[in-house]
Amino acid sequence: MKKGKGNRLRFHNERKGEDMRNTKVCPKCGSHDIVVVPGSIGVVSGVGNNIYMGWFRSAIRLPRYLCCGCGFSEEWVDDLNDLAKIKKKYGGG
Repeated sequence: MKKGKGNRLRFHNERKGEDMRNTKVCPKCGSHDIVVVPGSIGVVSGVGNNIYMGWFRSAIRLPRYLCCGCGFSEEWVDDLNDLAKIKKKYGGG
């Protein structure tokens, strides 16, 4: 990670299409052995790495793209409507 303009964190694979979600190739080691761990919500406090928006069962699921070659992982919000909800709740400029 590098600091970008306005203290925004900038990642090495920030350009569109260079993420494991799209390429199915690890940007760290080049492995094609990528698995997707779907975000899910359980009965007791949730399962996975979700963004909680409120009370019971109100969470945005984050699927995790994991390289089985080196362990590198990425998480993505897949639904643009969910991005709008996150921005509304947590702010952003």
